[in-house]
Amino acid sequence: LPLDTPRKRSRRAAWEAFSAIDATCARTIPLPSLTAHLTALSSPLAKPERKIIAHYSAECQDHATPTTPPMLTLSSFRRLIEEIVTARDPNSDPTEAMIALCRGIADRAAAHH
Repeated sequence: LPLDTPRKRSRRAAWEAFSAIDATCARTIPLPSLTAHLTALSSPLAKPERKIIAHYSAECQDHATPTTPPMLTLSSFRRLIEEIVTARDPNSDPTEAMIALCRGIADRAAAHH
């Protein structure tokens, strides 16, 4: 087993923090609201980011019913966040940026309820 390094521990803590926030966001925020939050947090959305969101919107529509808004699955939500932060900054570790973006979304969502 590889040694547990401080870097690994901080990455694991970061991932756990992200997992807690993203699970809440994915369960509670329909895609149209999510898109609005993302746009507000990073206006204007760059073209690659809009493309990423459009891709996931299409996936969402497959599961939507007239009574339920289009929601991302947790794994799709995670991939969406990861792809957006990677599109913005391909060279850095995405975990911190993913947490920051998720926190921003969660804060905005809380404020809008």
